[in-house]
Amino acid sequence: MMNRKIIKPDDILILYVSFIDVNGGKKRPVLVLEVNDESFSFFSLTSQYENKSKRIRGQYYKIKYWKAAGLVKQTYVDVVKIREIYLDNDIRFHRIGQLAEEDIKGLNEFLEQFESNQIRKK
Repeated sequence: MMNRKIIKPDDILILYVSFIDVNGGKKRPVLVLEVNDESFSFFSLTSQYENKSKRIRGQYYKIKYWKAAGLVKQTYVDVVKIREIYLDNDIRFHRIGQLAEEDIKGLNEFLEQFESNQIRKK
């Protein structure tokens, strides 16, 4: 089994991610949330923002220190779905950086507000 200690919360990885609604997938940046002995959970990251609807943009946290995190352009955390991948010998990834402390705090505040808004909409 892969050594889980090389993956930590708030790491940004390049990882092959399967598409949810169609076959296939692509390599994309992800933000690691939690790691255990069998798997890790993550949010997908995206640079696609401008052409999204107001509703979709409302579920994106803007990473302030994206260059320091190892990203090549302005990037956003898509907080609407937590995904999970199981650690096995077939998983391949490349660690490119880690979220800055200010972005970790900002993301946590954004998540609290986002969840509060979702509860009010129900």
